[in-house]
Amino acid sequence: MDETMATVLPSRQELAEQLHSSFDVELGDGSRVSLRLVELEDRRSTAEQEQFALVFGAPASMPPQQGVYRLEHQVLGAIDIFLVPIGRDGDALLLEAVFNRFSDVVKE
Repeated sequence: MDETMATVLPSRQELAEQLHSSFDVELGDGSRVSLRLVELEDRRSTAEQEQFALVFGAPASMPPQQGVYRLEHQVLGAIDIFLVPIGRDGDALLLEAVFNRFSDVVKE
């Protein structure tokens, strides 16, 4: 795994366009799993601040550990995101990433 952090995160719109697509993740033990972007929830955005959350579905076998994960996507490339386990849905582990950033740093 590349130890440098991806510095530019996609915009909310770019992420919304990838709803229901897959993101590959390399876990700490070197194994790879596929996460599916299952939800994009808008929060209290203002003209100055963008707020939203992403929910990913992961295989039940993925350890439920919060941390920074490198997600690799066919369109978006590599993205480093802090993910927190929030529950289970059937056989899927649900992970959430919350975004709260100033609008002037959003690339749209």
